[in-house]
Amino acid sequence: MSVLVTDGNSRATLAVVRALGRAGIPVTVGEEAPTSLAGRSRFSTGTVCYPSPWREPEAFQTFLREEVRKRGYELLLPMSDVTVWLVAQAQESLRHSVRLTVPDIEQIRRAQDKRYVLELARHLGIACPVTHFVGEDCSLYDVAQTIRYPVVIKPRFSRYYTEGGWVRGTVQYAHGPDELGANQRGRNGRFPFALEWATEGSVLPPAPVRKAAIRRGECALPKHPA
Repeated sequence: MSVLVTDGNSRATLAVVRALGRAGIPVTVGEEAPTSLAGRSRFSTGTVCYPSPWREPEAFQTFLREEVRKRGYELLLPMSDVTVWLVAQAQESLRHSVRLTVPDIEQIRRAQDKRYVLELARHLGIACPVTHFVGEDCSLYDVAQTIRYPVVIKPRFSRYYTEGGWVRGTVQYAHGPDELGANQRGRNGRFPFALEWATEGSVLPPAPVRKAAIRRGECALPKHPA
């Protein structure tokens, strides 16, 4: 068996390369740069440099199709949110040449969507943060005036797609309504949510925490390649 793994600068990829190598399985490491962390491992049997999945997603998918067809890998392992999404998106054409372990694109979208995961957990009876969905259930102004501060602000998706490519969500903080509003204007309103922390004696002893979140409902996801 031979394996192609992506995201060579990820420590998760390095762990996979070491595990496969110790098992005697040849593994080639891909990254958008000529050298990478996992590619320099003594367990790596080769490296490839591909177009940036962040800036050139379609070119990345085309590269994978050609690479697995020419080299005869038996397994392709994407190792990040972005590469998992792009491989799942192109899996119909990739499956003719290589085995994949990714689920379908809708399952991945749900797993990467913090709002969906939170609502599913709530449906299953799992204790969840109190959540306000800005733009759907309430306005940012209304929540900003009532939520406790400081708040931690995160994106609904850790990675999301725009016309210019993939964008990495960042974690930020706000200590009051004005700072929260300025933060959201700086983000252009893309997928924010805020976590409010407060003690709640009946939740989880001895130091329980309650989270209240602000999120946006819209999302921009890449189209299926032609």
